[in-house]
Amino acid sequence: TKKVNSKKKLNSKAKVQKNNQEEKKWTTLSHNGVLFPKPYKPHHIPLLYEGKKIKLTTEEEEIATMYASMLETNYISNKIFNKNFFQEFKSIIEKNKENEINKIVEKSKSEFLLEKCDFSLIFNYIKKEKLEKSAEM
Repeated sequence: TKKVNSKKKLNSKAKVQKNNQEEKKWTTLSHNGVLFPKPYKPHHIPLLYEGKKIKLTTEEEEIATMYASMLETNYISNKIFNKNFFQEFKSIIEKNKENEINKIVEKSKSEFLLEKCDFSLIFNYIKKEKLEKSAEM
């Protein structure tokens, strides 16, 4: 592997104009490389759909957990965010014909809806994990 010099001289464009005079803002840029996330570890907490506990695959659970982690943020009130999330989540749920949600939807001849999903069990799990982590520190 090739070693890359992490401190490179910046070109003359790294200057800021202040009162019509150029002022040098910096001379080097340090970069510590790319950070990859750790592989997802399943927690096996079910999603509630129409009040029923639904066991999720690892892929489904990872996406549901991401959404549950944002329940107390402004993202949840953003219609576009919800639409985009649910479009992706729905496509993954529908891929798995064995998923209980698909069976419920098929049996009731209704549509799979975000409004019928309850992420509270996963959200409570995340909250508990955060509290335990902060207590360790």
